[in-house]
Amino acid sequence: MKVKGWNKLQIEQHEKAAKDLCEIKDQIFDLMGKQPEISEFEVAQFILDQFKQRDMKTEPDIPIVAFRENTSFVHYFPTAESAKTLKPNSLIMLDVWARMNEKGAPFADITWMAWSGEEIPEEIQKAFDAVILSRGRGVEYIKTTKIKNLKTRDISRSMTGITLKSGMQDFIPHGFGHSLGLTTCHGNGVRLKDGSRGFLPKNIAYTIEPGIYVEGKFGVRSEIDFYVDENGKINITTEVQKEIVRI
Repeated sequence: MKVKGWNKLQIEQHEKAAKDLCEIKDQIFDLMGKQPEISEFEVAQFILDQFKQRDMKTEPDIPIVAFRENTSFVHYFPTAESAKTLKPNSLIMLDVWARMNEKGAPFADITWMAWSGEEIPEEIQKAFDAVILSRGRGVEYIKTTKIKNLKTRDISRSMTGITLKSGMQDFIPHGFGHSLGLTTCHGNGVRLKDGSRGFLPKNIAYTIEPGIYVEGKFGVRSEIDFYVDENGKINITTEVQKEIVRI
């Protein structure tokens, strides 16, 4: 399927949304440090308030804010009734997406991991390290492959083996990235997964988001946004997590 690339304004709008999401992420972690018993739902409401203040739009689903074993659910949306509260020795997953409230503005989408407590458990650190290595392999593959040869399935395959060989993955609930849309976070472009067919289009932002999920225990995901310009250069538009954030 032929997908039209974004114009200069749309790329700027995406970059602005990406910058704002990263700033909101920092505010969230600061908030958690000041309110160590805050709930998942309260954090999600804080994010939505930030979207309003920054004149950003999102989708009907509230942001993903997951503590402890809830991180093992890929699409976990907290409610006021079911939300967990933060407490010592909690793994935290934040997945937030939004776009500027302007006509034709594209989405940005990030996922970050944090830990509230003392020493990070070895199995969680191992999973995080594998995810970061997987993400890096994907970026490196894009950097070293000519744009005309960039097949979405090959980008995915460059990352898949790392998470599978971790020995921790119970199931693979999603691909390794998706295009970002104008009306929904998941755009009309080809997904980054092993079975996809198509080439990566120029000047449309995609996510790279490998994850490892241990059913009923925990999940780890890292998500960055990027686009490849007309010169074949990869442009990463979000901050790149390298270590688990300590609360």
